[in-house]
Amino acid sequence: MRCRVRMRVLCVAAAVSVCDATPAAADRPLSLSSEDYLRGGATPERFLYFAGVDVWRYGGTLYGGMLWSPRGLRDDGFTMKLLYAGGFYLYRADGRSITGAHDTIAAQAGFRVIRDGFEATVYAGPDLQYHVTLPRDPGNRLRGLHAGARIGADLWWEPRANWMLAASISASTVGPSYSLRLASGWRVGYRFWAGPEFELSGDPIYRQYRLGAHLTSMQFWFGEWMLGGGFITDSDRRTGVYGRLGFVIRR
Repeated sequence: MRCRVRMRVLCVAAAVSVCDATPAAADRPLSLSSEDYLRGGATPERFLYFAGVDVWRYGGTLYGGMLWSPRGLRDDGFTMKLLYAGGFYLYRADGRSITGAHDTIAAQAGFRVIRDGFEATVYAGPDLQYHVTLPRDPGNRLRGLHAGARIGADLWWEPRANWMLAASISASTVGPSYSLRLASGWRVGYRFWAGPEFELSGDPIYRQYRLGAHLTSMQFWFGEWMLGGGFITDSDRRTGVYGRLGFVIRR
């Protein structure tokens, strides 16, 4: 049996098959809008820096990066996402236990649209990945350096004042691979969002499923924090639990 567990990019966050774990619309703050900043004489926030870790029994990823929106994070317009992710994954091939390691760099240009209670951002750009295995696995075609393209979208919707729905989707021509995250949440004491999440990621021969819960936009210390965790299973009949911790800083 061969398992090709891919990387957790992001969301993201973010998430690790190529699942975008970078903080996106689902991590929007409970803070002032750009108009509020302007009325107060302050400069709108244009940069969002993010970092985090995602782990389970057979793999783990550290990720980090930034978003840049020239007109401000709360306005329609151009957005640039830069992402780095690196980690390891475990699988069996030809009766051997294999450890794979990966590094990923992606640069994506996008556009954000914001309406009352709704936010959507789409991205596209180059995707550069490097994989190595120990011991050497000639059957793993991901070994070495690969260049491709990545597309993605992040959605956030608040149908009611204290209820949100979020979705993130990402796909890369390297592999090829894909990921999808769906989440819902309720505002708790005007401090953070809490609710269930579901994630699906994979490539042509491997799929991973996650069902768990998240806490989003917990504002304390130097930024906004995100927690996630729950049950995981995959197409190679492996099961376990996963955990995710991340934060964002807006400037």
